[in-house]
Amino acid sequence: MMQPLPLEEIVRELKRYRYDRTGQTLGGYRVPLKTFGEYVGISRQMLGRYINGQDRPREPLRRRMSQAIIDIRAGRLRFRRCAQEWVTEGDAVEAI
Repeated sequence: MMQPLPLEEIVRELKRYRYDRTGQTLGGYRVPLKTFGEYVGISRQMLGRYINGQDRPREPLRRRMSQAIIDIRAGRLRFRRCAQEWVTEGDAVEAI
């Protein structure tokens, strides 16, 4: 079973996704937090609580978030605009 990333690293990545609106640090694409949250199974509000240090995710959620972050880094999970919404695409979409 995969060992989850340290909580500090998860929070650092989530902050990066939140504040990098241009996608420059992510290879030219954005990671919308609302869609990321839907992908791992939590609300945008809970993601905000984790980013701000008001709450800590439990182990199963940390594993899902870690896997999603690893897939984003590897380019297996991407997000793109389709009309008025963001959608997930890539090899890892069905993995979690």
